[in-house]
Order: sequence, then C-alpha cells, then structure tokens
Amino acid sequence: MLLSLFAVFLSVLIFFKFVSPCTYWKEKGVKHAQAWPFIGSMGRVFFKKQPYVEFLTELYNKFPNERYVGFMKFTQNHILIRDIELIGKITGKEFNFFTDRTVSSRLRKDKILSQSLISLTGDHWRDMRATLSPAFTSNRTRNLYTFIETCARNFVNHYKAEVEIEVKEVFAKFANDVIASVAFSTELNSLKEPNDFYTNASQLKPDFFKQFITTSDKNRQDLISLLKDESLKFETYKRAKGEGFAIGEEPQIDPLSRKIQLTDEQILAQALLFFLTGFETISTSASFLAYELAVNLDVQKKLQREIDKVVQITGDRIPYDALLSMKYLDQVISESLRKWPPKFETDRVCTRDYHIKAQKGEKSLLIRKGMSVVIPIMAIHRDPDYYPNPNRFDPERFSDENRDKVVPGTYLPFGAGPRNCLGDDSVFLLTGDWNCVSVGARLALLEMKTVFGYLLAKFDIVQAKKTQMPIKLSAKCLDMEPEEGFWLGFRPRN
Repeated sequence: MLLSLFAVFLSVLIFFKFVSPCTYWKEKGVKHAQAWPFIGSMGRVFFKKQPYVEFLTELYNKFPNERYVGFMKFTQNHILIRDIELIGKITGKEFNFFTDRTVSSRLRKDKILSQSLISLTGDHWRDMRATLSPAFTSNRTRNLYTFIETCARNFVNHYKAEVEIEVKEVFAKFANDVIASVAFSTELNSLKEPNDFYTNASQLKPDFFKQFITTSDKNRQDLISLLKDESLKFETYKRAKGEGFAIGEEPQIDPLSRKIQLTDEQILAQALLFFLTGFETISTSASFLAYELAVNLDVQKKLQREIDKVVQITGDRIPYDALLSMKYLDQVISESLRKWPPKFETDRVCTRDYHIKAQKGEKSLLIRKGMSVVIPIMAIHRDPDYYPNPNRFDPERFSDENRDKVVPGTYLPFGAGPRNCLGDDSVFLLTGDWNCVSVGARLALLEMKTVFGYLLAKFDIVQAKKTQMPIKLSAKCLDMEPEEGFWLGFRPRN
C-alpha cells in the first residue's frame, strides 16, 4: 500500500515538476520552441550537438514577426525578447521590474564572492554600484593607462621572430598581467615567467588574493587604492572624446542610492569580480579580433597605416590621447565586438510581476516574478534588418559617416541598461558557463586598443597552418570557443 502511494506521489511530482511546464508557453498562446521533460528545449545543446549561442540565434530567427518567444532551459521556462523597444523598456525605464541577474549558487554561497556586485540584488546592488562607479570614470581610467601600456609593451617585446601560437592563451596572460597591475598593485610578465597569480586566476581562491588588499600601494591609484579612498564621491559621468563607440551612454546613478563604507572583504570581492570579468572577456575578444584581422588583411593594413602615422610622431610609445585619436582602430574594435560580442546573451530576472501589453495580433502576457527574460545579443548583432550582410567584417559600419545609421538599441556588446557596466553581466564564471561582458567597458576597450596598437606597430597577424577557416564554434562548451582553438601567427613587419 505504502509503495503504491509513493509511486502515485512520485508520478504526480514528476508530472507537475517536469512534464506540465513543457506546455506552459502553448497554454499562454506564445510562439515557442518545443520542450521535453528534464532537457526542455535544450536537447541538441545538452547532447553537445549544437552550441548554445546557435540555439538562441536559431530561435530568434525562427519567429521574425514576434516580439518575444518562449523556450525552456532544461527545467525552467524563459522568454526570449526579440523586440528592441521592449528590450529598452526592460533594461531602461521599467528596470525596477528586472533588477536582478541569474547568478550561480556557487557565487551566492561563497563568503567573499557573495559580496561582489554580480551577486547582490535590489537595494544592496544599487548602493554597491553607486559606490563603485566613481572608480571607473574616464579620468581615472586615464590614470590606469600607464599600467596597461607597460603590460602591452612587455607582451609585444616578448616576441622576436615569427611564431605560430594559440592566441587566446597568450592574450589571457596579457589580461592576467593587466588585472594584477591595475587591481592588485602587482607587476608581472606572465609570458616570461610563470607565476602564482596566473595559476590562481582560473581557481579564484580568495585566500590567495587577501594579501594584496593590505599590501596595496595607496599612491598607485589602482583599483584597490581607489576603493579604499573614502573621498570618492558620486559623479555624473560624461564620456570623454575618443573613448569608443562601444561604450554607449552611462546610466545615471539612482538618486536613492547611498554610498557604502567598504570593508576589506567587500573590496576583495570587487577586485575578484574584476578578475572574473576581465580575464575571459579580454582574452576571448582579443582572440576574435586577431582572427578577423588575419583573414581581412585589407582591414589590417589600413589599421597599420593609421598606427604608423601616430608612431612616426610619438616614437616607440603611444600616449593615451594619441591612442584615443585613432578612429579606425575604434571602428575595427567596434565591428569585432558586433560580430563576436563578449557575451552572446544576457538575462534579467523578473523581481515583480510584469505585464507586457498586447499589440496587434497579440494577447497581453504576464511575466511572473522569478522568471528570466533573455536578450539574444549576438542574434541581434547578426540580424540583417539591422546590419546588412551581417557576417561580413566591415569596420565602415562605425565610421563617422555611418554610425548614425546604427539603430539605437541594436548594438549591445557590453549589455544594456543599469546592469551593463561594471561587470554585472558575467554569469557562472566559476563553473565554466561564461557569457562575460566586461570589467567596465572603458577599461576593456582601453586594453584592446593598447595591446593591438603596440602589436600591429611591430607585427602582422597572419593565418597559421592550424587556423580554422571559417571558425566553427564548439558545442562542447557554453561559451564561444572555436572547435580547434585560435591558432594564428605573429610575423615581424619589414
């Protein structure tokens, strides 16, 4: 008898937990991807037959006349937003309904990382973001350029002859050195000498990094010293000339926010978040850019001519203002971030029941508290309605003459809305599910411009024997990784 009752109970549980949710979107009258128990709509992704980014792009393209479509990510129902105006509402004026992000339980449970910006929600997130924002203004980013430039010069000077390398690995070491210098007052040259910093980068052991909080040099004006500076005040950000098209507009600080007096643990948490977001973002974005330059030599040569003109005037060094004056460099990076955005999707968790008002041919839709909405960044970036011939690498899209043609809200390399800026959009980094955005768009762009400015002044980036043409993304990981890696060559220029 008891066994029979248990079987009935188990059957009912399985039905309501795993079977019934598969018909959720059909019952709501919403166009959707077919779902199955346990794996949802993710069958091909689950069985490693299709990269997740391709699944989202296919779903986006399958319903061109819909503002939103439903799908089931394993056991949870999600809604994918296609309409640019609706995305703007969710990440903008109606942001208060979608203040939170999906974050792994490992981050939430970690004593230190649970205090980082990405892990916080509601008022705690607002206050932390307002406290951190003054450390990322354009003037303070300028002060960090010396550290970034030193790392870029070390990177380029490491190579004396032509080499064929897996470039993501070497760009990861560059990113490691930048973060060690900018955030932790530690000068490294990871290409030259193995170090504990690089070894611990993937493991992110808070105990290892604690020592740098107390030993940081307050006169260096690096991230830790800035966060310790009690005199930092809220500021209205004004974008500096030449910082880059990809930065977009900085959301204003919420007037209800209050400044927090940061503890050492909170400072460590933000510094580790800096590592989490910057390490993978820069190494991956730089690798895709290097690939595009290797297969589009006309673009590379035009960019080198711009760099050469600056170097002829400034000598071996590229000063900050000279770097930011390179318009074509900004165009090239902007186009690379369009074609290969650092994060191919972002999400928001509905924190209060939200009604999507019906338009012609639709029913109104209630998004329940706790449901995630997904913004398919890469699919939008590859939509021919917004970017003609989207698979073509064309920096002229972002020239002075053409950038006004970019439809507002369709260029989202660093996310959208108030949670787009300080690394908030990195998810599951500790578990391998990366869809990282940046450690601050200004700093990410500055790193990219600096390393490529110095690299292209001395080297051509060329295809190697192992270069995969065209790139085919691996279905074995949830981030964007080529099946055969990023194999390219650096060839000294004549």
